[in-house]
Amino acid sequence: MTMTFVQKVYYNYKIYSLINNFKARSVMAIIATLIYGIACLVGGLIGYLQARSKISLISGGISGLLLLICSYFQSQGAGWSFFMAAVISLILIIVFSVRLQKTRKFMPAGLMVALGVVVLLLNIFR
Repeated sequence: MTMTFVQKVYYNYKIYSLINNFKARSVMAIIATLIYGIACLVGGLIGYLQARSKISLISGGISGLLLLICSYFQSQGAGWSFFMAAVISLILIIVFSVRLQKTRKFMPAGLMVALGVVVLLLNIFR
């Protein structure tokens, strides 16, 4: 069965819309991963400067750099980097949730949990 002109236009429009929607969600995941990586780096540095916490500097630096690397590879189209960013975000969500439960202070643990959830969801549902 052949398609009419109207059916072809509609079919091509649906495919175009799906592709553009996928690209927009991927771009949002890339930007969110980049922002979360920068927040981890800055948070680790602030933790070190305020409390002389070397563990904050090391963990913030490692997780931040890994997220920035994932963001770069996401922009290059590597599918594994979305999964890796989601795994790193999940680990950070768990760590900061425990810290939030202990301190009962929104800053910085609550903010990092909220950002982590956004990054996790965007990387899963891209």
